[in-house]
Amino acid sequence: MAVLTRAGQWGRNNAAAMVGAAASLIVAVVLFTRFSLHDTLTRDQAIYAYGGQRMAHGVPPYSSIFDPKTPMATLVSGVAASLARLTGHNELTAIRLAFFLIALLMVLAIYVLALRLWKSVAGAVVAAVVFASFTLIASDALGGPDAKAPGILAAILTMWLVIERRWYWAAFAGAVAFLSWQPLVIYPVMVGVIVLADGVRKREWRTFARTLAGAVSPFVVVTIYFAATQGLGDFWQSAFEFPATGIVRPPYNFSDHMQHIFQTVTDAYGFSGALLWAGDLILLGLVIAHLVRHRHNLRSAVRNPLVCIVLVTMLAELGYAIYDFEGPPDVYPFLAYPPLGFAGLTALAVKSFSSITLRRTATAAALAAVAVLAGFSCVWFTDSPVHDNGLRAQQADACAVDRILGHKAGLLALGDPVPFVMTRRVSPDRFIYLSESVDLWKIDHTPGGFEGWTRQIQADHPALVVLQQWPGQYGEDMKFWLKSVGYHSRFAGGWHLFLRPATIESAVERGVALTPRPTAYAADLDGRELPPGSCR
Repeated sequence: MAVLTRAGQWGRNNAAAMVGAAASLIVAVVLFTRFSLHDTLTRDQAIYAYGGQRMAHGVPPYSSIFDPKTPMATLVSGVAASLARLTGHNELTAIRLAFFLIALLMVLAIYVLALRLWKSVAGAVVAAVVFASFTLIASDALGGPDAKAPGILAAILTMWLVIERRWYWAAFAGAVAFLSWQPLVIYPVMVGVIVLADGVRKREWRTFARTLAGAVSPFVVVTIYFAATQGLGDFWQSAFEFPATGIVRPPYNFSDHMQHIFQTVTDAYGFSGALLWAGDLILLGLVIAHLVRHRHNLRSAVRNPLVCIVLVTMLAELGYAIYDFEGPPDVYPFLAYPPLGFAGLTALAVKSFSSITLRRTATAAALAAVAVLAGFSCVWFTDSPVHDNGLRAQQADACAVDRILGHKAGLLALGDPVPFVMTRRVSPDRFIYLSESVDLWKIDHTPGGFEGWTRQIQADHPALVVLQQWPGQYGEDMKFWLKSVGYHSRFAGGWHLFLRPATIESAVERGVALTPRPTAYAADLDGRELPPGSCR
């Protein structure tokens, strides 16, 4: 009878967990689809979209575009673009749908992690809804690709697999996280540290060997791919040599840096910024309470996954942000932790009641609170300025460039790869993205420096140069040089073009209106928006 009772309880718990997972995914789909596949493609998103497009044509990441991050986002984009080519679908749409799937998997992963950590279905649902309510998670779900999304998914899975003590796959997932963004290296490192500590204590060296094999496996696969495609040198230089030696950071001021972090979270995350800070504080409080409760056996308390993997990785990412923080995407590594804080608080509140009736009441209150959060997020996201359907205007701008150039080559983009993504043209130079000291690296590694770079451009003789999203002195120097050798500054919609006189004449002949200042979209000579589909 006792066995049957336990089996029935297990079945009810399992059914509740499945219902909670389904509900979490439904909420995520509703929130994420407040944004659109047709929202504006940003510069950073275009890095991975263009790399994926070129990968679908056989060009490995880094050989198509210089990017200082590790390659997972581009590899995912390349697989999606390759499937789109095989099936005759739009490559950018396929890439964005692939990252939409990753966003949904992140929600499911945070649900499973919270459920395993706190053993509370209500807490897991709270965690999933809070995670899906973060502005950047939702806006990039359909409007990606985002470089860090595969890494955050892998990081969440690493923490869950550590709790499950599946060491090979925990190390594998940690290595995938690192292959998405270098600062996520803390995840495979901590898996190794935890296993090594247990191995020394229990002499389980085979477990450590399996863990090491899991950490190495993704690197072996990626290295073989780059070696086979003759891109290993570009991979090493872009993802490792440049981040280690080439980034020039401004003078560091701790107070200004922290103010920049808080201001960025406030401006970019809106109401969900408050969720971030509150959730982190709650999680820290729960960790402190755990350590105090087990203060007589701190060694055992520290070995708890809440401390050895959740707390340590959170503090490591916080330390890196204090050292180097650029903008809203750098908040991504923290977003897995606040939901765990809210989940733990929910689980603690429900379990604090001895009465089943009161527990059910507390559970209903928690679910009602996240239902309100989901409703508020839905309204907030629907009215968000990020949801702008701006891809249509970018398609019109691309149409203008295609009309001007026809089927001939002659496009060069400096600072922003969006024109190459939208026109599906090929860059003559892999140095397109030029922020974060990449322009300095290009100059330092070009014979003749900046003048050598301009000689390369003259040799390519581009008919049309798009120059935008390139801050700093060298961007201004390039504009001055282009004008000095006969290029004229014009705009087609929002794109800043530099054209030769003959190209300007060609634009007029082909019905493209060029303006002295940016406009909402590229237009024909009668002011009508250029329609995609009949541009070349």
